[in-house]
Amino acid sequence: MKLLFILLCVALILPLRYLVVFIHELGHAVPALLLTRQKVTVYLGSYGNTEASRKISIGNIDFWFNYKTIWKKGLCSPTATGIPIRHILIYTLGGPLSVFFSGVFLLSACIVWNWGDTATLITVIFFIMAVFDGLYNLIPNSNKIQLANGSYVHNDGTNVRACIRLMTYGEGFGKFQKLYAEGDYKGAIAQFEMLPPKIKSKRHTLRQKISCHMQLKQYGQSLPHLRMLESKGGMNPDELTWYGYALFDQGDIENAIGCYEKALDARANHKYALNNLAYCLNLQGKFKKAIPLFDLAIKTDPEFAYSYNNRGLSKIKLGDTQSGLDDIQKSMELDPKNAYAYRNLGIYHLDLGNTEQASSCFKQAKELDPNTHMIDELLEKVNSTMA
Repeated sequence: MKLLFILLCVALILPLRYLVVFIHELGHAVPALLLTRQKVTVYLGSYGNTEASRKISIGNIDFWFNYKTIWKKGLCSPTATGIPIRHILIYTLGGPLSVFFSGVFLLSACIVWNWGDTATLITVIFFIMAVFDGLYNLIPNSNKIQLANGSYVHNDGTNVRACIRLMTYGEGFGKFQKLYAEGDYKGAIAQFEMLPPKIKSKRHTLRQKISCHMQLKQYGQSLPHLRMLESKGGMNPDELTWYGYALFDQGDIENAIGCYEKALDARANHKYALNNLAYCLNLQGKFKKAIPLFDLAIKTDPEFAYSYNNRGLSKIKLGDTQSGLDDIQKSMELDPKNAYAYRNLGIYHLDLGNTEQASSCFKQAKELDPNTHMIDELLEKVNSTMA
């Protein structure tokens, strides 16, 4: 009987550990989703590696399951960037606290309702695991965790401590956070300039400042801060993609391509890096090489309008006209305000000599987004043709 009890305990450990990891990462993911209102990716069994993993999407949460190692590691990765400190604090605490209180709740229910022996055994083992997981992750330590993209992070407790320190940086920093969270990016940039140098140089603060410039399409103005991030080492895929944006805006296409390639080395399905690298290849006339990158971006996000219209142009340039036009039409359906769809449709008409249709498309693109790449040059070209 004693041997049977021991075997049952051993048999329960692995599935209950799976459950603890799942609840922990879900405890991060749900608050992150509610606070950012953007997609969240949860890796169960890895620190961001999708190889040998199975993907399951539930709403705006993507789960990557690696069943062989799910019992020992997990990662929650929001897609939003420049998240306010208080929001990071909330969803960081959500992981260990959700596990801890799940264990407390189940044990309390077991005691109150006097569950049977087997249920009690399962509950007690889960409670022990949950309490250990919660406390272990809430206690700060100096150990670094290397992610699949090569960057390093710390455990929840260390991140919570860092958030609390940032929140004690005074009223000025709090105002900067508030302006950023409200989407007042110009106000946030102005407030950033009034912060003490020590706070300005913090990685999270720099990321939010860069994000403000990106939102305002002030790519060139973000370059000094991106270089500062680069000097700190270990730029992540989002930061490398931002760097590519800024370099491309300054006309440095080759180095922009280098940034996008580095981002994809770290995260092969980064849709923005894929789209932007392929866009650069389009500009270089490498349409055949660009299409697989657009394909992967669309596979990653089937509603990514920019990759549809850019792939459409690639196909048109390669002679696959109807399929290309279908892609551009799909892009317009997904995002009627996508200026690049009209830009690329205008290029199609311009190549055919349909100057009036081309001019109309280019004007529509400029109206939707005056910063559309090369739109003034294209308008000048079509106007000179019509003259």
